[in-house]
Amino acid sequence: MKQNSGVNSHLHSDDTLTWKPLGLLTLYRIALATLLLILFFFASDYLPLGSRKPGLFTLIGFAYLLFAFSAALTAQLRRPNYKLQVFTQIVIDCLVITLLLYTSGGQQSGLGFLLIVAVATGSLLMPERIAFLFAAIATLAILGEQSYSLLQGYNLGQHGFIQAGILGVALFTTASLAYILAKRAHTSEALAEQRGIDLANLATLNEHIIQQLPSGVIVVDQQQQIRLANQTARKILSLVQRNQSLHHVAPELEQQLKQWQQNSALTAKQFHVQGNNQTLTPSFTHLGDGSAILIFIEDSAKLAQQSQQIKLAALGQLTASIAHEIRNPLGAISHAGQLLNESSHLDADDKRLIEIIQNHSQRVNRIIESILQVSRRSPAQSQIFQLKTWLKSFVNEWQQSDPDNTWIINTRMENDKLEIHFDPGHLHQVLWNLCQNARKHSVNSRKQQIDIRAGIDNDNQQLWLKVIDYGEEIDATTVSNLFEPFFTTATDGTGLGLYIAREICESNQAQLEYHPSSSGGNCFCIHFTRKIE
Repeated sequence: MKQNSGVNSHLHSDDTLTWKPLGLLTLYRIALATLLLILFFFASDYLPLGSRKPGLFTLIGFAYLLFAFSAALTAQLRRPNYKLQVFTQIVIDCLVITLLLYTSGGQQSGLGFLLIVAVATGSLLMPERIAFLFAAIATLAILGEQSYSLLQGYNLGQHGFIQAGILGVALFTTASLAYILAKRAHTSEALAEQRGIDLANLATLNEHIIQQLPSGVIVVDQQQQIRLANQTARKILSLVQRNQSLHHVAPELEQQLKQWQQNSALTAKQFHVQGNNQTLTPSFTHLGDGSAILIFIEDSAKLAQQSQQIKLAALGQLTASIAHEIRNPLGAISHAGQLLNESSHLDADDKRLIEIIQNHSQRVNRIIESILQVSRRSPAQSQIFQLKTWLKSFVNEWQQSDPDNTWIINTRMENDKLEIHFDPGHLHQVLWNLCQNARKHSVNSRKQQIDIRAGIDNDNQQLWLKVIDYGEEIDATTVSNLFEPFFTTATDGTGLGLYIAREICESNQAQLEYHPSSSGGNCFCIHFTRKIE
């Protein structure tokens, strides 16, 4: 995860501890060579530079300056490899500085401290045991210079070799300290690099999680500018670019945000976004120091569906247990009635009472079956399918269940290619229930016909499906209680059919409503709020 960032971080770490310091060293070398030449030409009367061998000092100085420029070029090109460049440059630095020290009168010139700088730089750039090799080379060069000067007859003073030895000790001490510091620096840099990679991976993981959330997530600053939005939020709010104003994208949401900032105890209200038919519910929370606000946007229909499924699950557990408890004594009552009915000593009144017992036992049993049907219903397994093909199969099955062929189902669709997003099994259960109700309440109608129509609402572009019968129109009082559980106008009804049908529709993000038919009779309409993506 985040491999590119990890590679980039690693390359950046390499530059920070290798090539960039080497580049600075080349600049230092150019400045040093230039400064030595300037001091030699303009301040030789005050400084010992080139006092012993001025011609050789000039030659070495210009050669060193030329080397400094060539080293800067190779460092810029990064060829040859880093370690070879560092080793070569530091060794040449030690040798050149020793030669300059010889031409300037030896230890008394004060140029020996430049060797300490060279060894320290090499030890920092190559935090390995090779740092001690640099110190050894510099020490041998100093001792060699002292010996050669002595052979040439130059006066080294009483403590010439002692000073060379002290400088050698200083060189090894410098190499040791620089080696330790460089090791720690590289360890710290490696740890910082790993932490950086971990943070980058964590940021990527967080972003991935946010993008995969089914809820819309946006972050706005104090000026109500949208700084971050996941895919769901961009789709809901039709965001086309970052840093858009919340006022222009969702004015209702911005108004609620301002109210929440004034009073965080306020309950969020549902809102709509222009061009989107979804009903949305927001929630707000502060981020960090409060300079940014995190907004979650939920589809109210999905929330209602989740609530409905939770409610149905709880209801199912309760009703299933109740139904089982009732079923056992009901079975005993029904069985006792059957045994009484077989008695030869019953008069007409007794038989009538037994018939009442049997009828009501059967009705209670149907209620129990309906309740268990609710409790056993599986969650919606929605899928997209073509309505025309599905209706054709449904009508064929319905006609096969009517052996007398006394009932006709007419289907009419505004568009033969209409598709819906619904659980096919649930839709079959709802439509079968509606058609059975239509047939039951239209027995005495002028024509035994059921119309099934489908189309798209021009206002909100939502698909609808209507089941129309030609029976007696339902009165207003009954309509208000039509979908209530256990409400029925039939003596043999359970009052759960329409209730179950509506619950099934809501679990599939659809709505079941009743409307009087314009042509007389009754119309039950399913509004499919879920759009086809």
